[in-house]
Amino acid sequence: MYNDIWHQGFLFAIFLIVGIVCAFIYDTFRVSERFARSGIFLMFAKDILFWIVITFLMFVICLKYNNGVIRSYMFLGIFLGAVTYFNTVSKYVLNILFFTINLLKKIILLLLNIIFVPLKFFLKLINKPVFLAISFSRRSIVSICGKIKFKFMIFKKFRR
Repeated sequence: MYNDIWHQGFLFAIFLIVGIVCAFIYDTFRVSERFARSGIFLMFAKDILFWIVITFLMFVICLKYNNGVIRSYMFLGIFLGAVTYFNTVSKYVLNILFFTINLLKKIILLLLNIIFVPLKFFLKLINKPVFLAISFSRRSIVSICGKIKFKFMIFKKFRR
């Protein structure tokens, strides 16, 4: 009997942790929604994905620790874990996630600037000569085509 009570307490603690993990996953989805605004369809798809992930996580934990048996205190543990997470560390985790994503955005933009600023300079440098060459060659090609067409018409005229 003592072992059974210990096992149920252990399961309750595990499902408290599962509730915290579920709330953390929810926070990551909230952060992704704030940074990548999406339409109603994509938000619906994210919600479905969230619930699929949570259901799979609960299913695996139930199978691993309780042989697939579902008890009401497991849902209570998940609920209390999520409430505890949201009331204690959620705002700090959100701040850390926002800071991390903003830092990554700045690093990526810096790397893109490092790559593209010399490219922009190079393109500005060769823009005028390339434009002149293209316009000269286009005029040349048009005049050559006109001459070929004229010669072809003359050839066609004398062919009869």
